[in-house]
Amino acid sequence: MHNAKPEFLPDRAVGDPEGPGRTIDLGFGQVARHGATLLASLAGTLAIANLWLLPLTEQTLLTAGRGVVLLLLAIGLMGTARLSLFLTLIVALTGLDLATPSADGTVLIAILEVCLAGSAALALLSPRIRSVS
Repeated sequence: MHNAKPEFLPDRAVGDPEGPGRTIDLGFGQVARHGATLLASLAGTLAIANLWLLPLTEQTLLTAGRGVVLLLLAIGLMGTARLSLFLTLIVALTGLDLATPSADGTVLIAILEVCLAGSAALALLSPRIRSVS
């Protein structure tokens, strides 16, 4: 009687063909990671494209350099390592101090970096699915 299974626990998890002891992967971490990839590539492309729209100054060159870093991080986000998520979160959060909102298009990049930081944080905090035997 000690090994009796409670009634409210099913034999299998919903949609789990492997049996009991496994968790359900809803894919939220992957969706957040793909969203961070999209946002990083979009913010990086816009930061580099500002070179054609704005006068060439030290600030626009620094913004374009950040865009190159964001594009490289977007390539890293296509993998599965958590280091790229951590680095993306750091770059997005440090960029919020540097971007002074103005009418020259940096407002859109700042908004994208806020969304990027949120998406990377959600993907970083989402649990990795591991089978429990």
